[in-house]
Amino acid sequence: MQALVNIHRYIGLSLALLLVIIASSGALLLWIDEYHQWRIPELREELRDLEVKPAALAAALDSAAWPVGTIALPREGLPAITLYHLNEGQSFHAADDGSLIAHWLPLHSVYSFLFELHVHLLAGEPGHLITGFAALLLIVMVKSGLPLWWRRRRVFKLRKWRPRSTKTHELLGSHAAQGAIVGLGLLLVLLTGAGMVFNKQTEALLKMIPGSTQELRPPAVDIEEVSGDINWSAVMASARQSFPKAAVRMISLPRSPDKPISMRLKNPGELHPNGRSYLSLHPSTGEILGRVDATKTGPGPSVYNLIYPLHSGKTGWPGYRLLLFIVALGGVYLAISGLWVYLRRASLRRRNRRLVNIGKNT
Repeated sequence: MQALVNIHRYIGLSLALLLVIIASSGALLLWIDEYHQWRIPELREELRDLEVKPAALAAALDSAAWPVGTIALPREGLPAITLYHLNEGQSFHAADDGSLIAHWLPLHSVYSFLFELHVHLLAGEPGHLITGFAALLLIVMVKSGLPLWWRRRRVFKLRKWRPRSTKTHELLGSHAAQGAIVGLGLLLVLLTGAGMVFNKQTEALLKMIPGSTQELRPPAVDIEEVSGDINWSAVMASARQSFPKAAVRMISLPRSPDKPISMRLKNPGELHPNGRSYLSLHPSTGEILGRVDATKTGPGPSVYNLIYPLHSGKTGWPGYRLLLFIVALGGVYLAISGLWVYLRRASLRRRNRRLVNIGKNT
C-alpha cells in the first residue's frame, strides 16, 4: 500500500502545476461558444437552416484576409462560417452571404490562446507530446488514489468534500473526498485526452477489434490539375446525393491543383460534432472520388469516434458539459490542495527537526 501512496504522491507533486494549467484552460474552453456570442453580437442569432448556399461559401473565401485551408460550416452554438487559415488564423463569416464578421491571428483571441495552452502548452508539437505523456502519468495517479480512498473511506467520508477550515487534516479529507467524487470523470477526460494526443496509436489499437473497417478515410488520389474557382454548386450537390440525410460539417481545400476536396459530414447517429463520414470530390465537377460512411465502419472506429465529443463536452446531452466543468474544477482543486498539504506537512517536519536539534544542543 505504501507503494501506491508514493506513486500517487510523487506523480501528483510533479504534475500539479501542469494539471492546473490543462484543467483550468479546458474548463474555460467548454464555454467558448457562449464567449463568442457575448463578444460578437452577430453570433447571437440562431439559424433556422444550417445549410449554407454555395454562393455564401464562395463569398466567404473571396473576403478572406489570408489563404484558407479548412472551412467549418455553421452549427448549433456557432451560426457562422468559420475559416481556418494556413497561417493558423481564423475568421467568422455570415452564413447567409459570406461577409466577414471577425478575423484574428494565432494567439490574438481568447479562444486561440486557451486552445494552444490546453493542447500545446504554447510550445507547439513538443508541448502536445508533453500533455499526452502527462495524461498517461495522471491516469496512473488517479488509479492509485481511488484504492487509497476506498481503504480509508470511513475516515475520508464523501461529505467532507468541502473543507471547514484551512487546517491540514481538513484539506486532506477534502482532497480525498473530492478525488473519490470526480475520480472516474477525471479518468474519462485523461483517457480521451491521451487518445487524441496519440491518435494514430489509439486508432490502430481500436481497429484491431473484430468487425472493424481498416480504411476510415478515402484513399489519397491525384487528379488532373484544375484551374479556376471551385464549383461549389456541383460539390455540394454531390455531397447531398451521396449522403442525403447528413450535414456537411467541414471542407478541406486542395493544397495543390492536382488534389481533390476533402469533406467531413455528420450522419444521423454520429455523436462527433464534426462527423467522421468522409467524401473526396473533384473541385470542378463534384465527382465523388472516395467515400467513407462512419456509421458502417464497425465497433473499433465507433469507439474511436466517441473520444473527441466525450472529451470536449460536445455530445448534445443536457448537463454533460456542466459535469465536465465540475470534473475540471475538481482536478484544479485536487492539484492545489494536494500540493498545499504536502508543502505544509514538509514545513512542519522541518520545524520539528529544528526544535529537536535545538533541544539536543541545549
